[in-house]
Amino acid sequence: MDELSNAPTAGTPDGTGRRVIIRPAADHELPAALRMIFCTDESGRHFEDEEQLRRAEMLAANHRHDAGGLWLAVEDDRPLAAVMPVISPGRSMHLYISPGAHALLPPQQAQHLIEQPCRLAEARGVCQAQTLLTASEPQMQALLTECGFRRVAELLYMRTMVARDCRPPDLPAGLVWRTYDSSSHAVFTQGVLNSYTESRDCPHLNDMRDIDDILADHRSTGQFDPALWFALCDGDRSAGVLLLARLGESMMELVYLGVSPPWRGRGIGDLLMKQALAMAASRNCAQLVLGVDAENLPALRLYWRHGMETIARRTVFVRQFRRTLSADCQHGAVNM
Repeated sequence: MDELSNAPTAGTPDGTGRRVIIRPAADHELPAALRMIFCTDESGRHFEDEEQLRRAEMLAANHRHDAGGLWLAVEDDRPLAAVMPVISPGRSMHLYISPGAHALLPPQQAQHLIEQPCRLAEARGVCQAQTLLTASEPQMQALLTECGFRRVAELLYMRTMVARDCRPPDLPAGLVWRTYDSSSHAVFTQGVLNSYTESRDCPHLNDMRDIDDILADHRSTGQFDPALWFALCDGDRSAGVLLLARLGESMMELVYLGVSPPWRGRGIGDLLMKQALAMAASRNCAQLVLGVDAENLPALRLYWRHGMETIARRTVFVRQFRRTLSADCQHGAVNM
């Protein structure tokens, strides 16, 4: 089949005579497909979570035609599994895969379900695809490996409640905050790149994407507000970078936090965390959430000091489509 086609892929009957079709979902099939992806646990049991489903419906509406749209595996007109691709402005695609797809489909059709959006995304200039799995899905991990994905990190999701009286930190002499705009773009670009030096946050993602794609991805997280992007500067040099985004009415996400090597071990991370909590309080957000590499112990110690607790754990799988040739190509943080 041509890589640019989103026509159905017919499965050949297996030993039991099964015939599974991989095709884009029709509009009337979207509600059931979204429940299959977002309201089903790893054992295949369905559960009710109206808030989760509402967010999924908004995501699907905004990305209805990404990589051919939401894909279904169908047998006798009955949906068995689904994949929803979401492409970010940073040329990265996240795949939301219904739990248990590997067990419900013949092996070849399970691979086709993953391959269809990947082929279309690659043909349209996307650099990489990623997806998140729980530790209880080893067969799905094997399926992703067969489809060209590789495990790159264990990601911890963390959360803390925000005290309403949090205040911005007092800064040492010579350090000032700069927020993001066209005049400070270069400061943020260099600050993020500098913070990747000897970073322990998902180091296996080195050299996968250009810095402009990385920043575009960060801007697409939650509700982008340039007033919530901070560079802690000594003159024109960034000591550390803090990128925040609001999620809904009561939650703030710490999208990225990084410290430049010359400033590590000097309390810059604590200043950035205090600023994050103060900004969350100023916007009446009850929670601050983030994602971090489980092996990044310096970051974990910082987050623990500021009351962050682990609420979930996921394994990150990434498939790279094309290597970027830019000299500035560096890795980006894996987002929640």
